[in-house]
Amino acid sequence: MKKASFFDIDGTLIKSQIIFEFPRYLYKAGLFDEKHLLKIMKIIVKYEVNLHSYRDAGTRILKIYAEALSGRKKSEIERKAADFAEGHIKKKYAYTEGLIGVLKKDTVLVAISASPIEAVEALRKYIPFRCVFGTELEVKNGVYTGKIRKNMLGKNSKRRAMVEISKKLKIDLKKSLAFGDSDADVEYLSMVGHPVALNPNRHLKDAALLNGWLIFHEKDDVRGKVKEILDEIS
Repeated sequence: MKKASFFDIDGTLIKSQIIFEFPRYLYKAGLFDEKHLLKIMKIIVKYEVNLHSYRDAGTRILKIYAEALSGRKKSEIERKAADFAEGHIKKKYAYTEGLIGVLKKDTVLVAISASPIEAVEALRKYIPFRCVFGTELEVKNGVYTGKIRKNMLGKNSKRRAMVEISKKLKIDLKKSLAFGDSDADVEYLSMVGHPVALNPNRHLKDAALLNGWLIFHEKDDVRGKVKEILDEIS
């Protein structure tokens, strides 16, 4: 059976959050109105002072995001997502390229993100993910309806995605790795034999310490430490 490396992209590979930044990008492009952007900004401020958990803030933002894009063509947002990804990838961590380089040799790379699927999919041009999961909006006749079809911040959504892709690609989860940075990632980190809290927020760090999971930070030799894990399970 194959081994996989599962990533919640932002905070682990890239120093930014798609779910926060993509609406701003669309606003500058004239595809997102100010009213909805201001609502999102207020939520971000509350999150930054710990008045919202990551899951709560993200869920609220995704709902606003869906409402704001109601009536927009999916193809139009996909084109903008490609432009956004070109700039977003420049915010990658110094270790990202080396980490991906060592992982792609021995594992299947899978992105499981709560961010909009259009932006997550666009990042495949720069990171060789075999498959990606992200939050999907409802689309009818090529146009967004304003509703969410698949919310990847929903409880157990990431777990279900892992089970789905593991069955499809015959992945051994016990020999696989998963990387997350927030408390919203606890449920899917617990699914693999080698969970890594990478640049974790306070809540994930507490969960990692409780469960005996590995904790790495940006200043660490992330590539080297992950190479040691791969050598152990090869």
